[in-house]
Amino acid sequence: MSGKSDPPISKATAGGLSAVHPTLKPRDTIPVAPAFTNELNTYQLTLVPKACWKVEDMRFAFDSSFVLPEMKEELALLAELISQHSEEREGVRRKPPLSIFGHADPVGKDDYNKTLSGRRAMAIYAALTRKTEMWERLYTQPFGGDNWGNPAVNAMLGHLGYSSGAPTDRAKAFQRASGLKDDGIVGPRTREKLFLAYMDSLCGENLKLTPEDFLAQGADPNGRGDYQGCSEFNPVRIFSQEEEQKYSRPENKNERNRENAPNRRVMIFLFRPGRKVAPARWPCPAALEGPDACRKRFWSDAQARLANGPARREFKETRDTFACRFYHRFAVNSPCESPLPPPKGFAFLSVIVFFHQQPIADLAVEFFAAGADGKPGAAVGEKVKTDEDGVAKLLKPVPIGNYVCRVQYQPETVVCTVPDIEDPFILVLPIGRPYYDFENDFEFTGRKQR
Repeated sequence: MSGKSDPPISKATAGGLSAVHPTLKPRDTIPVAPAFTNELNTYQLTLVPKACWKVEDMRFAFDSSFVLPEMKEELALLAELISQHSEEREGVRRKPPLSIFGHADPVGKDDYNKTLSGRRAMAIYAALTRKTEMWERLYTQPFGGDNWGNPAVNAMLGHLGYSSGAPTDRAKAFQRASGLKDDGIVGPRTREKLFLAYMDSLCGENLKLTPEDFLAQGADPNGRGDYQGCSEFNPVRIFSQEEEQKYSRPENKNERNRENAPNRRVMIFLFRPGRKVAPARWPCPAALEGPDACRKRFWSDAQARLANGPARREFKETRDTFACRFYHRFAVNSPCESPLPPPKGFAFLSVIVFFHQQPIADLAVEFFAAGADGKPGAAVGEKVKTDEDGVAKLLKPVPIGNYVCRVQYQPETVVCTVPDIEDPFILVLPIGRPYYDFENDFEFTGRKQR
């Protein structure tokens, strides 16, 4: 198949994305090898994803496979995507088979990143299929920084409504509600109930899968074909040589982690209902295996693809940052790995908030249509909060024009312009001048932001 048609449809949240892949047009001609009269050429359709889902690093605990409560929002997108691509045939509802790929950033050793990315893929697979024994394995077998422990237990209890009192009291309350002995000890039986309740809460009633709903249909006990980790071999962002030298210094560790965040992600590809693969023929190693089998599928120029060069490279622009040929084939046209620019006449709207020349996080920001007098009109999008870089951004593009911004603690509103520019990923907030709220001692300003 070649060529593309139908622009992909995507939905975004603060921590992820779901999208429909563009439709590939069939080839007009199919090249085949010469054959004798008693021989046949066999043409088999390639394995082409129909849709994709991505969740960002921010939805996991740091350096961990523990799924944070906020992922509930992205999992709702996945449930909708699966329903959208299911089909009815002979009275049977068939879901699109899934395959999960975990990714890490290029910091640390390949083996560590391979295992951590695999554990994250494993954690999501377990949640979708309600396999609590897989989470028990992750919990009881820590790996480096991936040590769930009490922080994970407390996060799950809090999400389920057991947030008051000492940790032991919260555990006892959960045990009583679950028909367990209320000794306050979160042992294996309590964890099994806790994991299941947490999985059910995150995924909801509409997202409960079986191993048969995955690409290899659970045929491999280690999940081969159903979930895997790609280590650091398929980054979407590669620093320039200058950036790499800068971020390698200890004092720039936090900035390096922020800039590397797009590389730390988990992807799910959805395929046509009825497709399946044999684990023995699947090229990716199992999630918890080492990276050697990954390297067998590398491009011949993989080393150059992963190398730091004179300029930063982004996969969405250069298409040359993935080392694995197999994964590249899936992802090269995926809107989840290469988000499309907004349609013509649209752009993104954002603000950057500073406090004494430093970005300030967790401030609520609202956007409104601008009236003729510059006063706020109808609300545009939902209320958003500034991130650690001080940026508050609407997830969906808006028509080019003027908007009004209202920032928490600041009584005034500011007219923001979404400009008609060639590069729609550049976000401009021409406030015109800094201004102050002396009572709260906040300063707000704006600048160009990619």
